[in-house]
Amino acid sequence: MLGGYTSEEINSLLARKLKVSSEWLWQIFVNDCRSMNVSVQTLIDLATLKDRFKVILLTDNMDCFSRFTVPSLNLEHYFDRIINSHNKKRSKKDMLPDLVDGKLTKESFIIDDSSKVCNLFQELGGIACLITTERNIDHYISCIKTKLGI
Repeated sequence: MLGGYTSEEINSLLARKLKVSSEWLWQIFVNDCRSMNVSVQTLIDLATLKDRFKVILLTDNMDCFSRFTVPSLNLEHYFDRIINSHNKKRSKKDMLPDLVDGKLTKESFIIDDSSKVCNLFQELGGIACLITTERNIDHYISCIKTKLGI
């Protein structure tokens, strides 16, 4: 996730360890990356937020996310910017201070499943929404829209 290895390298290593065909494993891997699912309602809600705010997807992920998942889901249409830790060779927690660079306001939100990332975002002056089993992304997007009168 920090850019040390490509998806091909990881799959090749796993294929050797599992004693399976690397081509077979690669095809399953690519198909799984391309078939990831995001709720249509979530994407619609993000699009409505994008009308008023900069909406950024910041992820700790492998190169396969940028190569296969983003184009498959057309995520570039729903986000102003997509930042993947693999491409930057830094974790999202490490990138966050530079990304916000003192620009957070009372209308700056992060929705994340990492308490460390959420805590850091709050320390930097934003409002953090920690994803849990009970409170998913759709819950927080709805709350943000209500709070902002959208």
